[in-house]
Amino acid sequence: MELHSLLKRQLKKHFGDLDSVPEELHKLFETISETYRHYDEDRTLLERSLELSSEELYQANTEMRAVFKLFPDIFIRIDKTGRIVDFSSGSNNRLFSDKNKITGSNVFDVIPGELVQKFKDAVKEVQTSNSSSIYEIEIPTENKFEYYEASFLPLHGEEVLIFLRDIAERKNVEKILSESEEKFRKLSNSAQDSIIMVDNNGAISFWNKASVNIFGYQTDEAIGKDIHELIVLSNEKEIAKSRFDQFKDTGDGPVIGRVREVNALRKDGVIINAEVSVSAVLIGGKYSYVAILRDVTERKKAQNELELAKVSAERANRAKSEFLANMSHEIRTPMNAILGFAELLKSHIRDSKLIDYTNGILTGGKNLLNLINDILDLSKIEAGKLTITPEPVNPYKLFNELKQIFWVKVTEKGLEFNIDIDPSVPGGLFIDETRIRQVLLNLVGNAIKFTSFGSVTLSVKTSEKMADGSVVDLIFEVKDTGIGIPDDQQSLIFDAFKQMEGQNTRKFGGTGLGLTITKRLVEIMEGSITLESKFGEGSTFRVHLYNLNVSALVENAEEDEDFNLDDYEFEKSTILLVEDVEYNRTLIKGFLDRFDISVIEAVNGREGVELCTLHKPDLVLMDIQMPEMDGYTAYTRIRENNELNRIPVVAVTASVMNTDIARLKDTFQGYLAKPVKGKLLIKELSRFLHLKSHDSESELSRLESLKSYHTDSDIAFTKNQELKDLLETEFLPLWFSVKSGMFIDDVVNFAVKVGVVAENFNSKPLLNYCSDLEFNASSFNIERMSQLFNQFPSILEKL
Repeated sequence: MELHSLLKRQLKKHFGDLDSVPEELHKLFETISETYRHYDEDRTLLERSLELSSEELYQANTEMRAVFKLFPDIFIRIDKTGRIVDFSSGSNNRLFSDKNKITGSNVFDVIPGELVQKFKDAVKEVQTSNSSSIYEIEIPTENKFEYYEASFLPLHGEEVLIFLRDIAERKNVEKILSESEEKFRKLSNSAQDSIIMVDNNGAISFWNKASVNIFGYQTDEAIGKDIHELIVLSNEKEIAKSRFDQFKDTGDGPVIGRVREVNALRKDGVIINAEVSVSAVLIGGKYSYVAILRDVTERKKAQNELELAKVSAERANRAKSEFLANMSHEIRTPMNAILGFAELLKSHIRDSKLIDYTNGILTGGKNLLNLINDILDLSKIEAGKLTITPEPVNPYKLFNELKQIFWVKVTEKGLEFNIDIDPSVPGGLFIDETRIRQVLLNLVGNAIKFTSFGSVTLSVKTSEKMADGSVVDLIFEVKDTGIGIPDDQQSLIFDAFKQMEGQNTRKFGGTGLGLTITKRLVEIMEGSITLESKFGEGSTFRVHLYNLNVSALVENAEEDEDFNLDDYEFEKSTILLVEDVEYNRTLIKGFLDRFDISVIEAVNGREGVELCTLHKPDLVLMDIQMPEMDGYTAYTRIRENNELNRIPVVAVTASVMNTDIARLKDTFQGYLAKPVKGKLLIKELSRFLHLKSHDSESELSRLESLKSYHTDSDIAFTKNQELKDLLETEFLPLWFSVKSGMFIDDVVNFAVKVGVVAENFNSKPLLNYCSDLEFNASSFNIERMSQLFNQFPSILEKL
């Protein structure tokens, strides 16, 4: 057989010649030769396999390198000496600038110097322990730091594989999160409210500084503790836990998204009042909540104190109102006597000097009453008791009547008083006539008082607020040429009891309340008042009332025919007068002494009820504030008696409070305010007592017997057709002309001219009328002058 060439060489080397090889060995040699052949075949196959494996490995290695280049990480393989065997720079390499010179270099020569020692230590540790390690490295650059995560992995033959991952973005995110967390922590710790986060198990996971201050638990004492065991009251734990069990599964509950007041427990056992709002937060698929809690213990205490103070203030306000009512009664009661008796006295005297004295009493009394009204008005405004009641009013009449009111004052001072009403002002406005008149009286009165020469002018205009003219603003100005007001004091004059500095109180008088009341009245009417003034040159007060409704045109109606006491003649009647003040009873009896009226007197409500039961009068005049039993109680007792409940009861009181007046009107059949005026008393009685009826002849006879002009002889009007025709033709037009202005000089001239005609016709009643009219006009008795002047048309009817 053919031996394997390698075997032949070996045999020749040992035996020299193959023929000398023993036969018995040939078989063995053939076996060995066969083994060599198999080895060759195996080696050939192995070589081929290795050849193929190297190609595949190269291909795989190539592919792996291509893949590595797609990754941002840097891969470095080094041998045990640190030589870089393989290198992949990654897709985002900022660490190695010249990638082509990396392979074959020593790793400790190419990395930044700051990292050399750290890399050596890390490589040595990996080679020694044969285990991987990971480090974060920080490399300073020109303006910032580069951050990498370095992973060291052991390979065979003490080789080490190094992965360098750029973690700058992650570090930046961590920094932002850290800063955000720090801001939140600082913000939450600077908050005055407790901020608590509770996880899904009910454990506290966040506890800010305010929580420490409010509850007394330090942060480490609170974190991880069950909130229900820490601050919830023992008697509320069960319900709180049941609500939390519902919340942790659903993220909802009765306290979520709401603000509630709760009680909470401090570490020292003190219970605090807290206001808490709770919000749900989903973390890791489980619900937690954040509670913001505010300690309102002091606020609740302050609220309770405020409530007590409010109750006390309301009690004090009621006491103040009662005091005002009492003061009104106590002050007006004597004023009632002063003014009433003065009026009664005046009706019984004819001496001009005595009339002047009586007028002085009436004037002084009315001034004092005005002062009292000012003080009470201010008190009512402050107490919120004064209300505005708009009614249809003719503004022309309202403004023009000021000429008559202030005629005496402007005449005495030689001033010119002008009223300028713009034609655009409608004939009817819904306003509170009483309050606007009060404002006008204060402003015009002040202007006249502080003006020594020159003029006072009232200007009135409106501006439309609606296209159809149904709503307007009313603007009126009171301008004077008086002393003026310095700039630094213009803001003070509207304060109560404040007057201009240096003002001569003795010369000008006043209390400093007029402008205060004026301003507040204007504000209550939702208007405004402004002032323009220059010291020494005068002042202008401007009032602006907004959004007034225009009423149907209100004609300039003539004054109601003046009240004439002798026009009333009552049938025989009985009146029960219940009044505890004697001179008030005397005054009312004085007004009634000319009538066929019997007056029964009672000094208190209890006695009044008894006398009413006994006498069953035709009418009861009932005072309200009396000892033993007041007027309301007495009225109730009278109404409870079936025999008395049809008797009309008229209240007589000094109260000026709106609520009291409303109650009086709702309770009694009539109402009279003190000080009681005779004509109002008689008019009120005429509503309930029977008046005697008269035919035309007896009526004329009654008129002839009237004592309207207070003479001792009867006045008889002669029916003289010629006189009547003359008066109607020549003097009635003159009367209308004088009435439009009501200037005193014109009234005096009118009385003189009519008096001459009356003397020519020998009409004594008409002559007495003219004499009385002239006297009252010359004496500046404006009220009586107006009464007499307005009677002229009725006198013509009787001629």
